Amino acid sequence: MELWKNIWGLFKISGNEPNLWWAFIVSCIVIVLAVLVIYKMIKPVK
Repeated sequence: MELWKNIWGLFKISGNEPNLWWAFIVSCIVIVLAVLVIYKMIKPVK
């Protein structure tokens, strides 16, 4: 996943050790956004 590599790259830039708490929060946000996009694609808003 290129997107995940980019996100992980941001964590490595912000600190030597990636902050697992921020990684968890960001991954949750990404998953929620992906679910919303897929849901709207399956059920278009009328």
